[in-house]
Amino acid sequence: MDKNVENFEFYRGDTYVRNIVLENVHVPIDEMYLTIRSNDKAKVLIQKKLGKGLEVVSKEDTTYRIFLTIEATDTDDMQADYEYFYDLELISGRKKRTILEGTVILATDYTRTRNEV
Repeated sequence: MDKNVENFEFYRGDTYVRNIVLENVHVPIDEMYLTIRSNDKAKVLIQKKLGKGLEVVSKEDTTYRIFLTIEATDTDDMQADYEYFYDLELISGRKKRTILEGTVILATDYTRTRNEV
């Protein structure tokens, strides 16, 4: 398992679904967390875990295909056009490993159903 860097961008207030392929995973996945923060010391803005925003959709040998879903309301209170940071961590037994990291940029949206419709 090597750590990879992957950046992504989507509109604030939109549901975002991303297919993540993890290769060379030689241990069973007991837990998995994707965490988004504005920096390493800031509070957690979004966290997804297995069964709640992260789903293993297939496993073939040492390759996993994961679906990440960020709900539209998850980004309601986040600033648009700002760079956030995330990582994806796997836990297998007592072993913990960060295997994916990068940045998330929320593009400006102009329609917000929460307060306007």
